[in-house]
Amino acid sequence: MGLDDAIQIGLKNNFSIIIARNDLQIATNNNSIGNAGMLPKVDANATQNNISQDIKRKESGTTTEFNNKAASMTGALQLNWTLFDGFNMFILREQNRNLQQMENLQLRMAIEDATASIIINYYSIALQQKLLKSFKESFVLSKNRLMIAKEKTKIGAGYELQVIQAEIDFQTDSSSILRQENLIKNQMITLNRLLGRNANISFSIKDIQPSFTKPDYNTIVEDLNSQNAELLYERMNVSNKELSIRSLKTARMPRVAFVSSYNFSSIGNSTSSPENSRTFGPSVGVTANITLFNGFNLSRNIKNAQLQAENQKVMLTQTENLLQSNLSQSYNDLELALALIRTEETTMKLATKNVEVAIEKYRLGAISDLELRDVQKKLLDAQYRFYSAQLQAKTAEVDLKILAGILLNEINQPKP
Repeated sequence: MGLDDAIQIGLKNNFSIIIARNDLQIATNNNSIGNAGMLPKVDANATQNNISQDIKRKESGTTTEFNNKAASMTGALQLNWTLFDGFNMFILREQNRNLQQMENLQLRMAIEDATASIIINYYSIALQQKLLKSFKESFVLSKNRLMIAKEKTKIGAGYELQVIQAEIDFQTDSSSILRQENLIKNQMITLNRLLGRNANISFSIKDIQPSFTKPDYNTIVEDLNSQNAELLYERMNVSNKELSIRSLKTARMPRVAFVSSYNFSSIGNSTSSPENSRTFGPSVGVTANITLFNGFNLSRNIKNAQLQAENQKVMLTQTENLLQSNLSQSYNDLELALALIRTEETTMKLATKNVEVAIEKYRLGAISDLELRDVQKKLLDAQYRFYSAQLQAKTAEVDLKILAGILLNEINQPKP
């Protein structure tokens, strides 16, 4: 499985992305003129009543008993259309657009987070596999050293303590391989989770040679201010708080609505004619109302909304400062990691050559077991530092691309 394959699987199956897509669809459904109150409301109702009454009537000493049955049917089709509400319907329409854009940004952030996690985890597995290869090479070296120690002991050129020490180091290297293999298995489980797959799905990854890009600092600062999803989201939050203030203020304006209905009524009584009355026909009118006093609640709500808007602006400034701080730190981390890669690559090459020389000297008895083990350990340490610096550089690079809002430009997924 290649990195591009892993990203595409994750974009399709990642749980956070699926939830974010559904939330976006909800916001899209809510972004309609009907939900903003711009369309009329039409209601239809009908009522059927049946009455059966036993009636006893006395007139001039004569008692009359009879059963009276009556039936009535009413129906109406009513239309109510708000013509003017202080322009609140247009404000609601704009708020709904903002909410849709905010969910769009939430989806983008979910995709960025998932993509970044997949990339870093994938590179980590690849580098840990390279480190596993180094452990296995060290294991072979320890195995050869053990064989040499045993041969020397047999011919009398060595001693038993030398064999025991070589055996201990051999077993230590065996344990290191087991721990490293377990670490890789756990990271593969994590990657499966990020891909939205069963944890036990078996897969292999392609061997990759990490490459790194160091963007221009001023350019990514500009991109942060114009493209960062989290910053854009907070700006939309400020806009919505300001719209809420405007929406509350519309309550001071009159409400004008157009009302119309078509009514039907039929009443029948068995004691008289089969159909006593029937009425039907349309009615048309206009209603207007305005709230003159509501206990100062509107003023209180407006003041609270203004304070909430101020808080949101403070949070926006806080987010800007935090993101700029993160950008500077990630940029410094990238510079450090790139410098470490150059240094540790040189160290690793020297340590590799040193091991080759040391093993020959050990065969000849020119160096001790401890000296050979120290040379061997220095190579492993150099390799570990080299691969760690590579992962640190890739992590910092991905963080910078998220902060600049350009990470999704590099994958086959259009930016939401």
